[in-house]
Order: sequence, then structure tokens, then C-alpha cells
Amino acid sequence: MSIVEIAEKFGMKVNPNLDRVGIVLDKLAHIQRETGIRYCPCMPSRDKDTICPCKFMREKQVCRCGLYVPK
Repeated sequence: MSIVEIAEKFGMKVNPNLDRVGIVLDKLAHIQRETGIRYCPCMPSRDKDTICPCKFMREKQVCRCGLYVPK
């Protein structure tokens, strides 16, 4: 699923600040290379609740990383 599809699924949109999006995607890619899983780069723990989109995003429609923003 693409980041656009994920955003739409949760009633959000991808942040129009492309610099911010690039930073977050780079961090996600780095974590995925290390662990094999796309854990949220803004969350201190790495568990099922912090797989991007994290539980906080899924339940509250708030992205702490700034990858997704309200419509």
C-alpha cells in the first residue's frame, strides 16, 4: 500500500512539505533495512503498535512524524 493510500484509508493526506516527507521516508527506509519492518521512526519502542502507520495514527488519526496531516 502506498503512503497516499494509507493516508486516505485513515482520512488524512500526505504532508505537502516534501522536505518533511523525504526525511521521514528516509528514516523509515533505514529502519526497514535494519529490521525488515517499517517501524515508526518517531516512536521509541519497536513492537506491533509502532509499525507504520502506528497505533496512534490508526486510532487517533494523528501522525507524530509529520508524514501524514489532516485533510
